[in-house]
Amino acid sequence: MSFQSHDALVKAVFAQRRHAEGLLKSLLPVAVASRLDWSSLELLPGSFVDPSLRARHTDLLFSVQSPEQSVLLYVLVEHQSTVDPMMPLRAVIYAGRVWDRYLSDHPGDASPPAVLPIVLHHGRKPWSAPTQLREVVCRDRALADGVAERMIQLDLVVHEVSEASCLALHRQGTLTALGTLALLLLDKARQSDDILADLRRWVGLMRVVLSEPSGVAALAMVVQYIVEVTGTPTGDLEALLVSELGPGREEAFVTGAEQLREEGRMQGLERGREEGRRAERARLLIKLLDARFGAVARGYAGRVHAADEARVDQWVERVLDAADIDAVFASD
Repeated sequence: MSFQSHDALVKAVFAQRRHAEGLLKSLLPVAVASRLDWSSLELLPGSFVDPSLRARHTDLLFSVQSPEQSVLLYVLVEHQSTVDPMMPLRAVIYAGRVWDRYLSDHPGDASPPAVLPIVLHHGRKPWSAPTQLREVVCRDRALADGVAERMIQLDLVVHEVSEASCLALHRQGTLTALGTLALLLLDKARQSDDILADLRRWVGLMRVVLSEPSGVAALAMVVQYIVEVTGTPTGDLEALLVSELGPGREEAFVTGAEQLREEGRMQGLERGREEGRRAERARLLIKLLDARFGAVARGYAGRVHAADEARVDQWVERVLDAADIDAVFASD
């Protein structure tokens, strides 16, 4: 549920050319951004991320023209809480897939476009992994120095999503109010101690969003995202919107809440939270078993992940006193 919410928010906002343009202009080096014809910016269809990694990454591919050639801007949004140390290699693989599709769609074209990979990171900790491909595939520094000129070269543009960076970009006039609000929510919603307090700081942004022609629908999408990701009581969220925003506030809240009800998501939220708690307890038990008895046998790991929360808790209680791993699962 959480990934689907992040994915939906990113694509609903940045699939719109105005918001995408503001984001991309903000992230690219000035020398690059100033050379591109932003009136030609276009979102291209398709995803190039491995299916097994789509719970971690959302991707968007844009085409834009420079005076002499087409440029493809490939945006990867990393949703996981830990940094992916393989991201430069993944970016090369994904760029290869982009070129492969381009050549398939344009047979005989001898001038494929440049592909610029951009990573938006909104994890709990700052980006600490390599940004250059050579750092991933050549850990032998002497070897890297010797073959650097013959290797595929890639240096990711990594943008650390944070409240300070988002608001700074908005004040510079590049990032739209809705684009700023979307990035702030991606950064804060999962880890905020008080999302309502955060929203009060962003009231000015929400007012700008609501004042635009599609403002009610945009703010309804924000309401939906907040409820899905944070579980904030709808009554508290409604009270904040009604007290802080102008005309359209009730309509935006009702529209967002109604969308949740229509899609049956309200019932699924609690089930999702329960499943999240169970999965977290299972991961904790695996760690305890590893620490106490060494690597956990595959059969036991399968039982742990398949068990309900009560059974996992029972096994957790046995770990410290059990003579061996078999005793933890005895009579079960």
